[in-house]
Amino acid sequence: MKINRFLFFILFASPAGSALPNLSTFSQQEIFTHWIENRCIAKIAETERLKQDANQSAAVWLEYSQLPVDAFNNAEKLINEEGKISLSGSVKGEYNVLRCTLIANSTGAVKIYKSFAN
Repeated sequence: MKINRFLFFILFASPAGSALPNLSTFSQQEIFTHWIENRCIAKIAETERLKQDANQSAAVWLEYSQLPVDAFNNAEKLINEEGKISLSGSVKGEYNVLRCTLIANSTGAVKIYKSFAN
């Protein structure tokens, strides 16, 4: 019951001036991509609060997906494998969130999506 109220808040609460899109307006591929990104962020989160937030956000994307659970199991493996890749940039740092964005938009993620999309 808490999840339903949470979803109601996400879908219908809109502060004055806010123009956030409704989750149902996203394509199935976008939903899958955002699920991957959120799950990846949960894995790199250094605080329990962020980990919980990212996992809850991924759960919302999952509710809107029409893909079978095997697609998400394969994506989880992709996150674990590609999450080990080191990134570097002009500024010293770890680039973990960037890595999550790149994984979510990788050819591996697209292949998984296409193999399960109707």
